[in-house]
Amino acid sequence: MVFRKSIMDRYDALAPIINSSNNGAELDYGPRGPQNRDNQLWPVTTHYRRSGMPNFANVVMIEAAPGRRAEILAFLAAHKARCLKDEPGTLQFEILLPKDDDTNILSYEVYLDDAAFETHRNGRSLAQLREDIAGMVVKLHGTRCAVVD
Repeated sequence: MVFRKSIMDRYDALAPIINSSNNGAELDYGPRGPQNRDNQLWPVTTHYRRSGMPNFANVVMIEAAPGRRAEILAFLAAHKARCLKDEPGTLQFEILLPKDDDTNILSYEVYLDDAAFETHRNGRSLAQLREDIAGMVVKLHGTRCAVVD
């Protein structure tokens, strides 16, 4: 299941959450469990039903130069925040660290459609990230994927 930060207000929320004495904390919100109320995660199907199913994802593998992974992570986290804030077609952006590897970083990004990805690919944030991590990356490879419902 894909998750996205809630874009709903209290009038869109589910009745059990609104009527709960503790903002729905006793409810199970999925594999990530209950989140901070200001950063609540909701299944994306709630959002996608309004705007259409996403049909595009990008999985990126970054191989960091020795000793540079932490620096890249900081820049990538800033990039993630900019994308989710400034690119309406960027629906999800996750940063993943393999447990058995201390050089690779993966990102899983979901876009509303091909046009949203092109906006991301040609946008200011990605240009800034490329500039920030120049010389720190041994290899970078992206795999474009279709989202299967």
